Amino acid sequence: MARLTELQKQFQTVGRELDSQSYGWINGTGTELGTAFDEALMRVEKVSVVPRGLGTSLREMGEKRLIEARQQLFSLLAVQSMPLLQLEDGKAVLAPGMVTLKKQLDDLMVRSFMSDPMPTAPALPTGGRPVLWDGQWLKSAQRLLDDYHAFIAGDALKMPPDLAFSAELAAFDQVNLRVGSALALAARPGDRAASGPYQIEGELRALATVSQQLGGISDQLRRAKMDGLAVQLETLLQVQAGRLLSEVDALSAGLFLADRIPPFDWWDGSLPFAARTFRAPSAAELALMVEANRESLAQIARDYAGPLIRVVTALPGDGRARELAAKWQGIVRALTRYEQKAPDSSLRRLEQFILTEMDQIDPARCEGLGGPPTPGGDLFARQLDDLKAGIARRCGELGGERIRRRYVRLHDLFNDTLAGRFPFADDPRPATPRADPAMVRQFFYALAQEKVAPRVALEAAAGSRAAAFMAALADVQKALAPMLVDPTLEQPLTYEVEADFRTNAARDQGGNQIMEWVLDLGADQRLSSQEPKRRAVWSTGQPVRLSVRFARNGPAMPAPDPQGRYRVDGMMVTWEAADPWALLSLMGQLAPGAGRLAELPDRRPHPLRLVVDMQRNPDAVSGPRNAVQVEAFLRLGLTTLVRVPGKPEDKQALALPAFPAASPDADIQVQQIPAWRE
Repeated sequence: MARLTELQKQFQTVGRELDSQSYGWINGTGTELGTAFDEALMRVEKVSVVPRGLGTSLREMGEKRLIEARQQLFSLLAVQSMPLLQLEDGKAVLAPGMVTLKKQLDDLMVRSFMSDPMPTAPALPTGGRPVLWDGQWLKSAQRLLDDYHAFIAGDALKMPPDLAFSAELAAFDQVNLRVGSALALAARPGDRAASGPYQIEGELRALATVSQQLGGISDQLRRAKMDGLAVQLETLLQVQAGRLLSEVDALSAGLFLADRIPPFDWWDGSLPFAARTFRAPSAAELALMVEANRESLAQIARDYAGPLIRVVTALPGDGRARELAAKWQGIVRALTRYEQKAPDSSLRRLEQFILTEMDQIDPARCEGLGGPPTPGGDLFARQLDDLKAGIARRCGELGGERIRRRYVRLHDLFNDTLAGRFPFADDPRPATPRADPAMVRQFFYALAQEKVAPRVALEAAAGSRAAAFMAALADVQKALAPMLVDPTLEQPLTYEVEADFRTNAARDQGGNQIMEWVLDLGADQRLSSQEPKRRAVWSTGQPVRLSVRFARNGPAMPAPDPQGRYRVDGMMVTWEAADPWALLSLMGQLAPGAGRLAELPDRRPHPLRLVVDMQRNPDAVSGPRNAVQVEAFLRLGLTTLVRVPGKPEDKQALALPAFPAASPDADIQVQQIPAWRE
């Protein structure tokens, strides 16, 4: 710009000088040497010593030299690429090229984008606060840009190349400055005194009125390569439109058709519950609320969101504004389909579910309510999917609560009646209390009535320890099957017992001193190592005795047990139990420890370990001294005998499970409950 201004001044100076007396010799006809020269010649002619006619000769000589100098000057100017001056009727004037250039420069300097005065303008706002657009200043910006586009499309192309660049650069700077000021003056800050919809109505109306103008200006800026100013304007519009869209979106808060789906933590499974979900006094009131919600959304979409959608979609970029615009575009389409009574209208489906289907849900069978996504992909389709998912999630939770409640009832009953009572105890010794068989039947009857959930659902609802406990009870239930066939009948627990005497002989110590093994299961059910019979039947209430008889003249004889674990009668040692669970009690007391069991080659269910302290036998025959303690093994195989009146006896081989000693508390810090049907 400085170069153009200086050049214009130079043109003006040349014009003035060519018309001045100082440059008369250039514009003269050959007789004008100037006033000073004429006065000097007159003084010379008055000198007496000067020959007559000398002044005239000097004048002629001066005029000749002046003509020669003028001719030489214009000869030099004529050979330049762009002559500056030329003679016209003997007068020096600007050459035609200079005249054209001067006119082009003068025309450029008076163009609107170069000369229009602009008031001091603030910086272009960011759009974060209200903006009220002034259409008159936007028209000024358009006029400046139109004038600039006309210049760069025409006059700029006619300037000499060495000047055209400076002219275009100056024009670009000046139009940037003035258009930026016009836009800043157009974007007037707005103050809000109202609230709610009225708070944004004025700003929205102003933006909608000039949105096409702003779009055109943005396009003009891009075509003029004013990308920096275009980005500022587009960013301002994006921020403003996005902020307004956010405020419009906030107007829908509280309209439950579009608002966040409420949680269902409060729902206890009772029906009806649609009206309670949306805080309506009744189903009829809920229907009125749905209609009012729909009409309010339609008004917001039509009067507020619609104009903003057009602004946002016309601008480049993405982000939050684009997301909200897409959301409200979907709402507008969904409302249109509703008004057209389209059968696949997502809004119509949502209303139907709220007003009809919700109160027809079966709380016990609604975990799979979610199903595939609702077609449409708009807000109302997502609302319907979220509503169904929330109800299904609560159904799962209610199922989990039912599972937990059932477990807690079983937990309390078990711990009150069975926990710590053998066989539901870790210690099988006689000092441990024994469970009442009637209470055992009662507990397992209650277990059957509670319909315990599968392990996966139980673990999710009550925790892994509770699930493991219930799995252990299932194994115990199989082991106690003979006494649990019919809770109305006091049938005993009945096992067929198979005895293998002196197993793991290679691992025993002094087992060869035992002459006879005897297992007495009561009621004439007796097995002896000296008889071929190997199976007998035992039932609850029958005492059990296991005896071993040592050789009478052996080197050692049994010593009494100070702990009372067995009874010694001469060469006979007896272990016995007389409680209701006598067989299980004796097996529990004689079971080898885990370390010793791991060392035995024969670990089939159920190995027993006999340990007898020995002492010197006074009736012994001479021979080597034996160990002071005898260790021997036997195995008892069990088969359940399930006897149902009118049916054949059912036999199932059994490996006794570990009986739980207590029911663990339910863990309420659980995950979502898998779907389960009772």
